[in-house]
Order: sequence, then C-alpha cells, then structure tokens
Amino acid sequence: MIEAKPSPNMLTFASIADDLVAFRRYLDDEGVDWLMFGKGELAYRETVLGGCVSVEPCKSTPLDWMHLDCLESNCRNLVVAPSKLQPVIKAQQVMVGKLHAVDETSVEYRIEAQVLQRLLDAREKLIKPEAA
Repeated sequence: MIEAKPSPNMLTFASIADDLVAFRRYLDDEGVDWLMFGKGELAYRETVLGGCVSVEPCKSTPLDWMHLDCLESNCRNLVVAPSKLQPVIKAQQVMVGKLHAVDETSVEYRIEAQVLQRLLDAREKLIKPEAA
C-alpha cells in the first residue's frame, strides 16, 4: 500500500500560524493602528528570525544576515517568530558541533560558537517575559 503524504506538510501551516501569532502579538503590544500600513508608515519584511516592520532602510550590518544586532539591541521593528528562531538555533548547534570536532581553536569555530551563544541568550531573553 502506498501512503500519500499530505501536501503541504502540516508543519508548514503550524510554522505560518506561529509567525502570524508573533506578528499579531507585536502589533498588539506596540498598539499599532492597522491603517499605518496603508499610509506607508509601517511595513513588513520577512527575516530569518521573523520579520521587520520598519519602513526605513535597514541599518544592520550586511554581514549580520541573521540580524543579531537587532535581536540584542531590542530593535522595536524586529518581530521574532519562535518557529523561525528554534530551527536557526538547531542549525547553528550542528555547525558548531562539526567545527568543534575539526578544530576547537579555529577562528571559524570561535565565530560560530559566539553566534550560537548570542542566539541562545536572545532566546532566553525572549522566553523569560512569557514565563513570568
């Protein structure tokens, strides 16, 4: 018997729902007037970690493709979706593990380990307010 896979994967819908919940929470927390979108006063751009609502050009370092500076500085325009943050952390953990196995003194390992720590610190900071 051939088993059919549901298409699209239900995890895709769950991920989209998590992203929408994070975005809605941001809008509610900031007291955003929905009309701001139509007036061009607010926008939404998807990022690796969730999204950005700034209409201004991004001032984040181009090499900081994960926008860690935004994450650490509590940028008011950053919308973090836990469904996106977790897979990034897992992928970074795998990379750091592989680099550690090769040479834990290498520059690559130290840089990627630092990025991982920044992600873990940010996750901890984001989870604490919800637990309180």
